[in-house]
Order: sequence, then C-alpha cells, then structure tokens
Amino acid sequence: MADNNGTDKIEPNGNGAIGAVRNADLIEEMQTAYLDYAMSVIVARPPRRA
Repeated sequence: MADNNGTDKIEPNGNGAIGAVRNADLIEEMQTAYLDYAMSVIVARPPRRA
C-alpha cells in the first residue's frame, strides 16, 4: 500500500517477510529528492531585512 509520497508502507504479508520491493527510476528519485530538499532549505531560511 502506498502512502502520500509514493513509498511503500512496511506491512506483514503472512509468510514472515515484511514490506515490498518496488523498482524506482534513479533519475526521477534524485530529481524529486533534490527539489524537496531545496524547497525545505528555502522555506526554512528567514526573510532578509531590507
């Protein structure tokens, strides 16, 4: 089952194994991670005083 950010939740599946393995496009993952990080840095910075 996927949550809001597209990652798989870890849930027991009945045979002792947990979670699911999903294929991921490395370029898309890196772009998303970079944009998320950049936006968090921009939002966290205090505004400049003029």
